[in-house]
Amino acid sequence: MKNRTFYFSLLLLLLAACQPKGEQLFNGKNLDGWEVIGDARCSVNPQGYLVTEGGPEVRNSYLCTTKDYKDFDLTYEFLQEVDGNTGLFFRGYIDDKGGLHGGEVEMGPHGWNNGGIFSAVNFQKVMVVSDEQDRVLRTGEWNTMRVRMEGSHIQTWLNGVPMADIVDEPLGQLTGRLMLQVGQAPTRVIWRNFRLKEL
Repeated sequence: MKNRTFYFSLLLLLLAACQPKGEQLFNGKNLDGWEVIGDARCSVNPQGYLVTEGGPEVRNSYLCTTKDYKDFDLTYEFLQEVDGNTGLFFRGYIDDKGGLHGGEVEMGPHGWNNGGIFSAVNFQKVMVVSDEQDRVLRTGEWNTMRVRMEGSHIQTWLNGVPMADIVDEPLGQLTGRLMLQVGQAPTRVIWRNFRLKEL
């Protein structure tokens, strides 16, 4: 029985190693490939992790990829050192008048719809997580978010637990950047291990 368990575990490891790892979005050294919109303070700490902190203005800022992504499978890890309004906007952009467009995987402390979906098309929550799902968030610890976008089909997982699974046609029509939302001070979030595979 032990041998069968060992070989099964070895097979899983080999299969995982054969899976395409995708694109690493953050190099752990600097902000190459990213652009700050607003007054967020964004830096790389000595451990090679990305740090985003809210600026003095009472509004949200964004740290955005310089490249557009439409259909993808993305994973990343985050740790909220100081709670606040944050999240990951997908297919996002800011228009000439400062208007925000795109959808958002919501993030924050407990009760902030972690892994749920907000739409900047009509400025409303299009998927709200349950109280049971909300308990998956690990306060003061690293959490792993996975986001899969294919056309209008949007799926999220938090720490391996399914959160959102919706079809939203307006969000499916958009193309844009990935944008880390940085809430006003004193919000402080640490990020690492951004891995994206385009579909």
